[in-house]
Amino acid sequence: MAKNNIGSIFLAFLTGTAVGTAIGILFAPEEGSQTRDKLSYQLSKYKERLKLLRNEILQGRDQALISEAKYEGEKVITEVEHEAHQLEQKLEALERQIRQTNGQTSASSKQKKSPKE
Repeated sequence: MAKNNIGSIFLAFLTGTAVGTAIGILFAPEEGSQTRDKLSYQLSKYKERLKLLRNEILQGRDQALISEAKYEGEKVITEVEHEAHQLEQKLEALERQIRQTNGQTSASSKQKKSPKE
């Protein structure tokens, strides 16, 4: 968010500088061709600066998106690990319960067979 504000402020500064330069050149006591040449030169400089600024903003945005995606990915991984751990605990408890039930069933079967013998 701060980068976006900096970009906006810098863009406003560039715009103001460009307009001020253009007005200053237009009112300078020089020939029209010289004035146009100066104006063209200044505009080309500002155009280059604007391209650089745009690229910086886009790179910053891309980095922010990458950081956000990485954070969300790590969050999902953590949640999945937690769910897997809970599922593992539930499976272990179920396994213990099955063993206990089988142990009780085996003991009951042995007790039932003993009187018959």
